Amino acid sequence: MNKENQMTMTTCAGEIKLYLGGTGTAVIDWGDGSESETHDLIPDYDLEIMGHGIKHEYSDEVAHTITISGSDTTFLKSWENQLTALDVSRNIALKGLVVCYANELTELDVSKNTALTNLWCYANKLTKLDVSRNSALTDLDCSGNLLTELDISKNSVLTDLNCSGNLLTELDVSKNSVLTDLNCSVNQLTELYVIKNSALVTLSCFDNKLMKLDVSKNSVLTDLWCSENQLTELDMSKNTALTNLWCSDNQLTELDISKNTALTCLDCSRNQLTGLDISANTALTWLSCDKNALTTLDMSRNTALNVINHDISTNLLKEPHLNKEDLNNASGLAKADSKMTMTTLAKDVEIGLGGSGTAVVNWGDGSESKVYELHSDNQYFSYSYSLEHEYSDKEIVHVITVSGKNIRTLVCSILCRDNALTELYVNENTVLEWLDCYNSQLTTLDVSANKTLTHLSCENNQLTTLDVSSNTALTTLLCRENELTTLDVSRNTALTDLSCMGNKLAELDVSRNSALIYLYCGKNTLTALDVSNNTSMRVLCCDYNLLTVDALNALFETLPNNETEYTWILDIEGNPGTETCDKSIAEKKGWEVD
Repeated sequence: MNKENQMTMTTCAGEIKLYLGGTGTAVIDWGDGSESETHDLIPDYDLEIMGHGIKHEYSDEVAHTITISGSDTTFLKSWENQLTALDVSRNIALKGLVVCYANELTELDVSKNTALTNLWCYANKLTKLDVSRNSALTDLDCSGNLLTELDISKNSVLTDLNCSGNLLTELDVSKNSVLTDLNCSVNQLTELYVIKNSALVTLSCFDNKLMKLDVSKNSVLTDLWCSENQLTELDMSKNTALTNLWCSDNQLTELDISKNTALTCLDCSRNQLTGLDISANTALTWLSCDKNALTTLDMSRNTALNVINHDISTNLLKEPHLNKEDLNNASGLAKADSKMTMTTLAKDVEIGLGGSGTAVVNWGDGSESKVYELHSDNQYFSYSYSLEHEYSDKEIVHVITVSGKNIRTLVCSILCRDNALTELYVNENTVLEWLDCYNSQLTTLDVSANKTLTHLSCENNQLTTLDVSSNTALTTLLCRENELTTLDVSRNTALTDLSCMGNKLAELDVSRNSALIYLYCGKNTLTALDVSNNTSMRVLCCDYNLLTVDALNALFETLPNNETEYTWILDIEGNPGTETCDKSIAEKKGWEVD
């Protein structure tokens, strides 16, 4: 292989997993004296197509330097691998270095990677990042680092920028005219000018030191998070497309939202407002305006309103059209907080929450409960958005309680961190849409009341049963590495991604799951598999089951035809019939058989 296209990385992990994209092959030297491996590269048109990745385990606990050689390796994905060094300077073909996040990198040189379009390097320890040579960059996420400056003046085609959770004191986005999503929250910015960013759709700049914010030129803005600053005024008259406005914890004395008729969520709590007119905001469904100085509040025209902050009475209401008693009795307006509880054996825990409004977390150790503002439903949490707690008492078991009206995302396993959960109850949260609770010690999980759930990840637990019959909105179900003997997904017709590897399943019926694209059912005891109704499928991993020659040939006959230019993956390794089955049946249909 051409040495000029090599990439190297140093890891301290006992196990590492990589994803590579491109054309041709790549040779990997794992740096531990084992034989180098040659792998076929998968086109990087779709990140999810690279389902199983390339895994390697080390027998010792020392640092290893991995070398990857391949002239057409255009995509590298290496996250949560405890990387302390990464050198991609010799691979000028690299376009997508989208995942080197959640490692321990202190430096990263991408100056030679001029074709780079995507760079996600968040949750590392970077103190500087030079992207001046990366003029093709469209998506940059460098959040959760230690950056004190960031120059993006040469990145004129940048559309997505997340630099939150750093130490930035200034940020110039005047050259980024096509920017649509900007998150610069949790920094030390005193100024932010977005008047040149007319394409901006989402702006998150909360928890800075901004005294002014001009969004008059951002006419297509739909989401604005500017809480926890020092704003004394905010003109939203030009932002008629706005649907979500979070401007709490500022110094606003007035707020005119009469032009924002599309507004559905408003949080203007903890300001100095003496009046608030929401009569024009008939689409409003969520309102928090507590801890101001309001003397009147007319909600008679807001018939769509279904969540009102329960501390609304902390204002000075004298003539409210709905008083506190009315709110508590009104159907759908002041519904009680739903509670979720989890029992942990860990000494320090980390959870992620998403939704709207606020959440109250009681860590179960006698410490004071804390109120957290939910800024978004984004399920991909960087360290800036996760909630961490360390226990100092001698108790072994703690029960954490999370309360809130509109918590739609719960992540109990951020960055594969083991929170050692033994129990988790989410029955009361009927609006939950995203639940991550993998890498714990759960023996049971009841999601029967969570009918709005679209994503469930409960991998690497000790579950013996899992009932998802009530979760008809599910699109992603990840339940691998448990002890399931049966799995009924007949009512989950919206399912596109199913991973049930590493269980004890003797059969699996996916005939009702016609939308299924990715199916990972390896390391079970399946003796037959029929995917004739799964016409959307393009990745199937059924390795290490009990599929005979006849069973595999029958499976091949049920595969859909690949008439696209992309590679569809079929992994049948480790079955009794793998060596002697007729792979040509699948290959003639356009599948790549591993």
